[in-house]
Amino acid sequence: RSLCCLMSKAKFFTLQVDPVLQLSSGSVKIEANDEMTVRELLHKGKLCFDVPYPNAAEYRLFPKNYEHPLEESERVSKTSHDKFIIKLTLIDVTVFIEQYDKQEIFRLSPWMKTEEAIYFIQENDFCGAEYNSSLHLQVKQAAQHDLILVPPDTITESHARGITLMHQRTLHSYRITPNDTLLLTKGITVENDRWKIRPKGNDEVEEILVIVESKQFACQKTMRFSVDVTFAEVLEQFIKKAKVQALPCYYGLYLDLNGLCSDLMEPEATLSSVPLPVPAKFEFKARKRPAMSHFDTDPSLLPTVNHWGLEIPEILFVLYQLLEKCNGMRAEGIFRVTGTQSEMGRIMRDFDAGRPVYSDNVHSIATLIKRWYKNIPRRIFDSIDKSKIRNNTASMRTVHRLLDPPESVLATWLIELLLKVAEHSEQNQMTPDNLGIVFGPGVFGRPDEELNMSPEMMMASVEDCKLGKELISEIVRYYSENPVQRPLIDYQKTSSRTEVIRKNSAIMMTFKQTSSLARLLNARRNLVEPHLNEKERLAGINSPSVREVKKEKKQKKQSRESGLVFQKELQKQFVDGKPSVLQRPKGKKKKGNPFSTL
Repeated sequence: RSLCCLMSKAKFFTLQVDPVLQLSSGSVKIEANDEMTVRELLHKGKLCFDVPYPNAAEYRLFPKNYEHPLEESERVSKTSHDKFIIKLTLIDVTVFIEQYDKQEIFRLSPWMKTEEAIYFIQENDFCGAEYNSSLHLQVKQAAQHDLILVPPDTITESHARGITLMHQRTLHSYRITPNDTLLLTKGITVENDRWKIRPKGNDEVEEILVIVESKQFACQKTMRFSVDVTFAEVLEQFIKKAKVQALPCYYGLYLDLNGLCSDLMEPEATLSSVPLPVPAKFEFKARKRPAMSHFDTDPSLLPTVNHWGLEIPEILFVLYQLLEKCNGMRAEGIFRVTGTQSEMGRIMRDFDAGRPVYSDNVHSIATLIKRWYKNIPRRIFDSIDKSKIRNNTASMRTVHRLLDPPESVLATWLIELLLKVAEHSEQNQMTPDNLGIVFGPGVFGRPDEELNMSPEMMMASVEDCKLGKELISEIVRYYSENPVQRPLIDYQKTSSRTEVIRKNSAIMMTFKQTSSLARLLNARRNLVEPHLNEKERLAGINSPSVREVKKEKKQKKQSRESGLVFQKELQKQFVDGKPSVLQRPKGKKKKGNPFSTL
């Protein structure tokens, strides 16, 4: 009986970590009795999630969807909540005050702005203090100092290199941790010449000196760029000048500050968006990628990238990039000559392990593309009714329209690739018939069905291979002669129409794509370019072509309304299912009255 009483008092609480901390996206359930306090529950949660810096940072327990934390001395059983979030509220930051040549530890909120942190340090007479997050800090005057993130071993140097924290950004945006050291100094701002330089004779252009080093390839390059250049352009320029055998999609630029934790620079960000020291030193190294199997796997489970406006598996994009880098489209016998087994095995192992992939063996790369399509669990044309396209060239040309995603996307991308290969058929000797022979056997059926086949299934497989050859050959031949009608352009038009309809949820729910309103929107979209300003856009909408569409729509609406009125008027002439005497209406005939003849 006592055991049952204890079990009845136990209660389970669900805990999860703030997603901003990027620790874990899951949650845990912790059993608590009536005597457990919020502090004890928080301690168990910190152990479960293994939060960083448990002693140099303060974590609080917040009820889910609430802004205020629970009191640590409060009993958990007294609360009306059962779901909580562990949030980081304060961290210990080491600050070296250059003015007094001393080092202090401040407990600051990671969500406070840099100017608020400077003002808090000044208000406490540059002595270590703890920030009270419950009180709102009001900055009464502009900050007279700057905070610079510097390596600890260079903190006492007068010209220590580091990152100046911008006043309007939060400490968390710089990923400040208790292991970092901040230098509080005067007279250094982002606009100072220390951070930016100008070429001689041109005061309008700002440039910055960039040093990129690669330990993997044992090389280093010093370059000068405009501050408006993106980090992706810097990376591509380094690959080109250093002549390293690498693809840009696998690597990134990490800011190097002599001992500080390096951080990956966003590829689309410009150099001016980050306060960089001069010269800015970066390390060129591979990005971290998860390990997973990319071959013999369902394409819908693979990571995708956008290529030619299509969301395709990353493995196809990487193999295509390697093919382009090696000028493989012009290689003789491309897709027909089999690659080296050892080289293909190395590429597959590196890619599945998340390591950077590079190869200059054209035939090995092309063979992997061919085998990838052949070994997917369900081949791209497996869902097609073969009887509809057999001996029917017109149906073969539009077979991609009968597919559903992701097969339609994979088929469109493959057709575009084969058309690019066929453009160089004089050099690579890959005519439409040769491409059909190569890819035809891998478009119908399933790989698992080929393991144990009966004689009847073998005969059917031979017929499928023959049909696949005819299908690929006809598609490549037709769209090579009619490039404007190729599936990629058709797909882009369809996706653009779908995007226009999706922009307005009411239109998406109420009107069909073939309705007059949808045609009007498409007409406006085709007539008005997206880069036009508001005045030009309004002029395009009110153009004669659009007015004609509006006039046609109005006429159809009037004819439809007059038909409804005529039907109602006709129904009035019947009494109990029998026609009554039609009388001519009295008075003068009205112009345009459809019932004036009754």
